[in-house]
Amino acid sequence: MKKRRSQRSEGFLLILSLFTLMLISACSARINVFASTINNVTVNASNFQNYFSWNANHGTWSNAVTANGTAKTGAYDYNATTGIGTATLTTANVNQSGIVALTALQMDMTQPIKLSLKLNMGNLGGADGVSFGFYPGNAGQTGAGGADSGIGGLRGAFGWTVDPWKNTYTIPTTLPATGVTSTTADPSYTLGDGVSASNDNKLYGGDPASLNTGSSAIGGWSYANANPMYDAPNSTMSGNNGIIAPKTSYNRTDSPQQLISDLADGTFRPLTLIYTPGTGNVPANEGTLEVQYGGATTASTTTAISYSSTDPSVSGITAISPTSGVTNFKQSTATKNFTYTLGNTTTTGTYTPGTATVNKKTVTVYRIEKGTSTTTTKAPYDWSIPITTLEDLAGVSTTDSSGKKSYPSSLSFFMTGSTGGAINLQQVQIPQDSFVNFNAVQNTVTTNYIDTNGNPIAPKVTTTGVVGSDTYLTSPLSPVPTGYDYVGLANATNNSAKIVSDAATGLYSQNNLNIYYVYKVKQEKATVTYVDDSIDATGKDPKSIIQQDTITGDFSSQASYTTSSVISSLKAKGYWTDSVYDEFDGFTVANTTNGVFNQDNVVQNFIVHMTKVTYTTSLSLSTEKVNFVDALGNALPWYAGSDGLPLHSTDTAGATLKTTPWVWQVAFLKVSNNQTGQVSYYYSTTYNSQTIPDLVGGVPTGAGWTMQESLPSPSFQAPYIAGYNWTSSDSPGNVDFDQPIQPYQFHGKDSPENVTYTLVYNGVFSFSNRQEKTITETINYLDQTSKKPLVDAVIQNKVITFETVKDATGSSKVYYYKGVGQPAVDNHPYHTDGSVNTDWALWTSGVASFEAQSHPSSLTYEVIGADGVDATAPYLTEDKTAVTTQAIDENCDDVVVNVYFAYHGANIQMPHAGGPGLFYVIGIALFSLVMSLTLRHLKKKR
Repeated sequence: MKKRRSQRSEGFLLILSLFTLMLISACSARINVFASTINNVTVNASNFQNYFSWNANHGTWSNAVTANGTAKTGAYDYNATTGIGTATLTTANVNQSGIVALTALQMDMTQPIKLSLKLNMGNLGGADGVSFGFYPGNAGQTGAGGADSGIGGLRGAFGWTVDPWKNTYTIPTTLPATGVTSTTADPSYTLGDGVSASNDNKLYGGDPASLNTGSSAIGGWSYANANPMYDAPNSTMSGNNGIIAPKTSYNRTDSPQQLISDLADGTFRPLTLIYTPGTGNVPANEGTLEVQYGGATTASTTTAISYSSTDPSVSGITAISPTSGVTNFKQSTATKNFTYTLGNTTTTGTYTPGTATVNKKTVTVYRIEKGTSTTTTKAPYDWSIPITTLEDLAGVSTTDSSGKKSYPSSLSFFMTGSTGGAINLQQVQIPQDSFVNFNAVQNTVTTNYIDTNGNPIAPKVTTTGVVGSDTYLTSPLSPVPTGYDYVGLANATNNSAKIVSDAATGLYSQNNLNIYYVYKVKQEKATVTYVDDSIDATGKDPKSIIQQDTITGDFSSQASYTTSSVISSLKAKGYWTDSVYDEFDGFTVANTTNGVFNQDNVVQNFIVHMTKVTYTTSLSLSTEKVNFVDALGNALPWYAGSDGLPLHSTDTAGATLKTTPWVWQVAFLKVSNNQTGQVSYYYSTTYNSQTIPDLVGGVPTGAGWTMQESLPSPSFQAPYIAGYNWTSSDSPGNVDFDQPIQPYQFHGKDSPENVTYTLVYNGVFSFSNRQEKTITETINYLDQTSKKPLVDAVIQNKVITFETVKDATGSSKVYYYKGVGQPAVDNHPYHTDGSVNTDWALWTSGVASFEAQSHPSSLTYEVIGADGVDATAPYLTEDKTAVTTQAIDENCDDVVVNVYFAYHGANIQMPHAGGPGLFYVIGIALFSLVMSLTLRHLKKKR
């Protein structure tokens, strides 16, 4: 049942639509001259109202033109008997404005055009003139009234103007600027003075200066000035506030303005407007415009002579016939008047009797002189100019990228008249066959399908039809495109998608029409979830979701969302990803080449897989130390500059005195990403702990860590040390004091080093107190009991040369010569360059000694022991066969060593001798007694 109702409704709507179209066609039947097939139309007085619309209220200019004007009383009068129509532009009243505009048709500028009219421009001193104008835009448009006469104020308009009113003016020195009021000149401005070629391109105000004397009427070309300098909203142009593109008169020498005051007499004069198309190299639509205005017939009396044999004074003469063959006429001195009737015309004249020989006979002949009427024709005023000249000045022409100009092939046409403060009856007569070669005006209707932002969602459709005749019909898209909702019809002149109820059908109008069907883009949603794969790679476990972002966008659009910033922040928190959604790719749509929001009403979810990152680290310290010492290895003080490096300069102002070696330490940290295998190296010159620093996202924190794989130690030159000269260095590549001694080493990521270098300095010395001293070593070999010498003592002497050395600080030290023999006079502990002389050594206890001395071989006694004076223990070697090396003390004291012996031999002294023999005897006896007792005891046991 519902389906039948629907079908009935659809049928009703179809019938209603057809009826509407029929009604529109019927309404437009009376203007069938606008049909698209019309071409080369001839407009005359009888059909003038079918092609022209006008404003005939003779008042408000803004009501000038309507699409289909209706003749009002006095606006247009057609006399069928004479075949002449009269268009009254202004009546003889003040402040009148009248416009007659060709509507729905345009002039075809590729064809010859001839307008044969008659113009009554009014009387001299009246205002404000008549214009015949052309315009490249839509038909029926004109400019401002008053002195602009329908041309000024309509940029692109140009034409021919006649003006019976002289305006006063002051020639401006500059063009009007914002806020400046121009004079009330008419025409508004004039290009060229029409006299001097040097002034031909100058811009003057008002009527041409050369013509601005007394009451005058002027005719010539004019155009709407296209100069943007006139677009001053506060300027007054031609007496019309705010008018842009004021009317400018063309007055160059090729087609100057002309004084036509003799034509301003309130009568109709012939006016012909001719357009001749271009030929040869000149395109047809770039031909020549010509206006001819004026011309008249005047009556004058001339003398006609005839001869007769009849006396003209005789009454009843009804005819005078000429006499042929009159020769040798002898005129009488008496001239007589006569009056005679010839037909219905009475003629007066004079006659003179005389004689003449006619056919060889002398006869009386009458010479008759009579008055007759003749017509004299005066040539019209003439203006001719290439149409492109006016089009260029009015801004009609266009120029492409190659510099080639192009011009319109058809133009709208209008006739205007205005008065102002004066009164003037201004009219145009239209005879038969007045206008030829018009084209029907066709405009377009473009149907646009847009979203609410004005973006097209489907190709636009453009149709063309004849204005006021053809009907356009548009419709929305069917079906509605996926991802959109239909909203409605927007304003035809506003693509901002403001929905209105404009009709989607109608007649083509004088302006191109845009129709907008508006669709609302559906909003779609998607989520981007960052998942910790170590918990749940699917993201179903809520604990695995690190972060989830929801994004929205128009259907079929590509999201502007990117993952890079999120991934960067998560990496800073210790996460890692090998997903396609990395910081370089941005947001990439999975498994589709369309936009992210490409599934109608479906929420898509994109997963970015992350993993908690673990790292393996190793720390190493690389230390470099540089010692500054003297020749004996003693540490020397040095100055450090503001950068902490040893100061090479003697200028130590502001430097810091250091007494410890220079030390430079670098800590290297190797960080291995266990997920990616990526290895990074960092260094710090301030970190001195053996503990691995904390990592954030694989990056060590604190202590000035910098990502770098290697680092050379700083470069510096040997420091200046007062009182010392640099001698040598064991650092690589160092050869002199003024050469940088760096790099000592290169601290590499895989080869950290701990090195120590030494720079040796020798002082500046003075020498004194050289002396030789003899030190004696005496070795005595004595009997242990009697202390009496067993052999002669062994005596050794050493002669040592001593010298005192004073350095630059005033410190003194004693050196001794350890070389062979005695030193020469100029042989000192230091060489002249301050370097150490190895034949000398600093004198201290024990640096010099007597060599070890074996006992004399003649002694057969057993060594019991030894002692000494200023000698050094132990005095004997371990096997007691020699006296040990004896060091000489710092005071150079003589050394005495006593070696004690016990006698080993057969001659034993008896007790009476008081010697040791008694003890031997007693000992032997006791030994014998013990042995005897022992033997007896053993026998008893048996």
